[in-house]
Amino acid sequence: MTTTSTPLLDRTGQLLTERGMTFSRHASLPLLILRFTHERGQWGTFVEVQESPPRIAIYSGYPQKASSGARRAMAEFLTRANHGLSVGNFELDLDDGAVRFKTSVELADVALTAALLDRLLTVNLSETARHLDAIVGIASGALSANDAVARLAAPARP
Repeated sequence: MTTTSTPLLDRTGQLLTERGMTFSRHASLPLLILRFTHERGQWGTFVEVQESPPRIAIYSGYPQKASSGARRAMAEFLTRANHGLSVGNFELDLDDGAVRFKTSVELADVALTAALLDRLLTVNLSETARHLDAIVGIASGALSANDAVARLAAPARP
């Protein structure tokens, strides 16, 4: 049984290990770094842990940055994608074009449990995968924001 004296970063690492996940620990920052492969592609994910106040944020970074010419379309698409999301949000670095999806929770009144971490991670990874083709398409200039929105709204083909 883990006590409250266990640092949150260590507890988070224990829960990831119990889930069978492989990760590395950043040398100087409170980050746990993971890599995911999905049928649509692969990306890096990191878990940022803050001890006080206790917070966990999970970020999944997309493999391709938006070129300077594609950043306006990316910003429009991510704004549309964020509208209606109840958990998590997309972020765009306007300086370098990096796109990521974030899920987070403040743990001021609750303990970190396997179920809570699993839910944060599951939402993060599923939204990252669901939007991967659209974001890579916009980043490369192959898709407009409107086309990407339309593709996401279209029913999945069997």
